[in-house]
Amino acid sequence: VVFTDLRGKAFEVQVGLHELLGHGSGKLFSKDKNGVFNFEQDKVINPLTGDKAHMQACYVILRVLMDSDTPVFNIESVTGSDGKPDLLIRFDRNKLETIAKPVIGEFLNKLQIYKSTSDVSSGQLWYNKYSTVTDDHLMLRDIVMARKMPRRLFVQPHTSFDTDGSVVLNEFDSSFEGIISSFLARYPNYDTELESLWKNDQHYWKQK
Repeated sequence: VVFTDLRGKAFEVQVGLHELLGHGSGKLFSKDKNGVFNFEQDKVINPLTGDKAHMQACYVILRVLMDSDTPVFNIESVTGSDGKPDLLIRFDRNKLETIAKPVIGEFLNKLQIYKSTSDVSSGQLWYNKYSTVTDDHLMLRDIVMARKMPRRLFVQPHTSFDTDGSVVLNEFDSSFEGIISSFLARYPNYDTELESLWKNDQHYWKQK
């Protein structure tokens, strides 16, 4: 119930922070019609490593909470019902407001100060303390990856009228089969326009 009730609100906060502290604090590099750049090319370093920045950020938040003086949660290594290694996470919701919120707030405050003052050396040293993956966490990752499930798909339900005029909710499985069934239900008739779009996109989907 708590997850269902707060999922939407938490996502809005996440997106707001992402846009404001992420994109909002950056700079768009550009070159004018005379070929002049609005930044010093020789001082710009490409930060891309090929890894997902969001995943590193999630790990950093995890470490910040784990390193707090009063733990908000703890992770236990257990044996699953299938006899294989598993993890049990115990989370104290009562500490969200009193512990987790101030800890994350202090972290974001420091992060913004380092970014705003361009204190790269101090900022990197401080941030790397949280982003460096420890051997213990690598072992936890092995367990997580061994139990990783395919990412769930979101399939919109449909509404239709029954023979007596009643509104019926038609739901589909969260799978590729469910997506196909959803489209078949929404577009039951032969559609020349849809077929034309499909043919135009064929060259993007070359089979080996």
